[in-house]
Amino acid sequence: MLCAIGLPLLAFAQSAPAPAIKGGDSWTCVNTFEKAPSIWRQTPDEVTVLRATPSHIYYSLKQAGSTQIPSEVIAGADWSRERNVNGADVVVNRPFAFPLTPRKTWNVEYTEQHPNKV
Repeated sequence: MLCAIGLPLLAFAQSAPAPAIKGGDSWTCVNTFEKAPSIWRQTPDEVTVLRATPSHIYYSLKQAGSTQIPSEVIAGADWSRERNVNGADVVVNRPFAFPLTPRKTWNVEYTEQHPNKV
């Protein structure tokens, strides 16, 4: 009887750790940009990992089907985004909260009022 009770609990205990990212990995995703309430646009973007280290993911990004040269981007190993604020690197956006588990929720908000010039 204990085994019958314990088995369903194992199904709920599953989680998904951060995937192992390596150079050459590639996919297409849809990015949604909101400018103001009810004003947004979506673009299909191609992402290609150039290389990954224990602390960062270096990847290229371009709109799917575009002939433009892709931009090169650096993210944290958990896909977080950093900005230099007053001389210090600060995580401003973390789109994933690993490990992922059933019914886990988190908010992703990102506002950059006055970005530093690069």
